[in-house]
Amino acid sequence: MTNRVLVAAALAFSVAACASIPSTAVAPFQTTAGGLGFTLQGLAQFTRDEAAIEQKVRADLAEACRGEIEKFEITFLDATSRGGVPHTAYTGRAECKR
Repeated sequence: MTNRVLVAAALAFSVAACASIPSTAVAPFQTTAGGLGFTLQGLAQFTRDEAAIEQKVRADLAEACRGEIEKFEITFLDATSRGGVPHTAYTGRAECKR
C-alpha cells in the first residue's frame, strides 16, 4: 500500500471512531490590530458533545495559526434532525497569538 492509501484508511477509521466530528476548512480574517485570525463553521453529526467539539475546533484553529491562539469564541446550535438524530452546528473563531 502507498502512504496515501494508508493515510486515507487511518483517517476514515479515526473519523468513524470519534462519532463523526468532521473537520472543516478554516477561513482567515484580519483582526482590528492588524493580526491574523481564523474562523470556521461546521456540523458535528450524531453528537451533542459540545466539549469534544470545542476541543476539535480549538485544535483546528491552532493548526491554522501554526501556534497558539487567543480570544477563542465558539457558539453552538442544536441541529438535531426531526427524527431525533443529534447533530450540533457550530461556529468557532480565534486570533493567532503573536
